[in-house]
Amino acid sequence: MHAETFAPVSIKVLCESIIEDANFEASGAGSSIVGERQDLTLFAYPDVPRRAIEIVLRNAIRYAPMGSTIQVECMVDLSARKVIRDILDHGPGVPEAMLPTFS
Repeated sequence: MHAETFAPVSIKVLCESIIEDANFEASGAGSSIVGERQDLTLFAYPDVPRRAIEIVLRNAIRYAPMGSTIQVECMVDLSARKVIRDILDHGPGVPEAMLPTFS
């Protein structure tokens, strides 16, 4: 049984909270986080979307070159009924040989 309960989660507020916290870490490497955040409120276990965004963003910060900009887009596609989270950085990425383990 899941310890959390479903609750309303604002995607914009969630992304801004994660980015504000992550910008502190990124500033230590001379990097910054920019991007656009649209809003949609969904019902979810609050920790699940937070972790999904935070893990990828923290990896981007960790592997991006010093002084780079990391772009975070939290967009809403109502016609497809999904939230799109894009995190773009200039890091090395996942080695091609490991990609099959991520699918």
